[in-house]
Amino acid sequence: MLSYDNDISLLYFVTGDEIDEMETGFKERLNKKIPQLDTGSVAVYGTKKFNGDIINLLGKEFKVAAAEKTAVSKDSYMSSMYSGVYYVVVDSKATLAEIFNLNSSLGEDSVPTMLNNEIDYNLYGSSEDKVAVAKALDKHFEENSVKSDVSGFYEESRDANREQIYVLYGGLFFIGIFLGTMFLMVTVMIIFYKQISEGYDDKARYEIMEKVGMSNDEVKKSITSQVRMVFFLPIILAACHLAAAFPLLRRLLVMFNLTDVKLIVICMVATLLVFMVIYYIVFKITSRAYYRIVGNQI
Repeated sequence: MLSYDNDISLLYFVTGDEIDEMETGFKERLNKKIPQLDTGSVAVYGTKKFNGDIINLLGKEFKVAAAEKTAVSKDSYMSSMYSGVYYVVVDSKATLAEIFNLNSSLGEDSVPTMLNNEIDYNLYGSSEDKVAVAKALDKHFEENSVKSDVSGFYEESRDANREQIYVLYGGLFFIGIFLGTMFLMVTVMIIFYKQISEGYDDKARYEIMEKVGMSNDEVKKSITSQVRMVFFLPIILAACHLAAAFPLLRRLLVMFNLTDVKLIVICMVATLLVFMVIYYIVFKITSRAYYRIVGNQI
């Protein structure tokens, strides 16, 4: 995981009732193991298992009633910057406020903290109407902003986010398609003309082989084997490089808030298959042209 400081972890303080709202299906992944908590006790769930019986939070000790290692997918962009991400489940909102006030009382020694209250809403109408509502809310919050370091308002709209994502990622997608197509064409042309030029160089050698008894079928097999190796070794090596680079690519994509690993793998495999099909077509064309040159038949 990309990390600016391996000693820093990201903590989400929530009540048991709120945790499923932050990350859908979280309780099901734990087989609903989150216990009923008493005052002064917490449950800790995160990317690493917390092994202590007591956890010290801002100078106050809490008893750890349960601790499990589990995946945390909320805010993957932010989470990618930390060595560990944890949900600290407390007994009530009063305890949440207490922890927040403890941090505020530390002054300059306090850690960056946000106390969030979320309101979910559904809008009905066209996509343009929903985007207009989102912009109106943004304008309202901007004009009525709270002058405070610890509080404020913002909204998120699926349709407005979709519009922004299309603008950002549409350009990146076009650049990726353009550069990929250009590099593929250059690579194919280099291999094709290299094989054709080698065909003219090898023509005399194959004529000698045919004169000493090598049949046309044997010549064709030799040519096919040679051209196949030249074309498909790069594809095999590219697949190996892609597999080795996948962990880094996944972390880079997380920074763009692209966190669906299954979808990333599907897209990578589909792209590799497309390249293989194109290479195969060019391979058939090249091997036929090469055979015309050195074998004097199609």
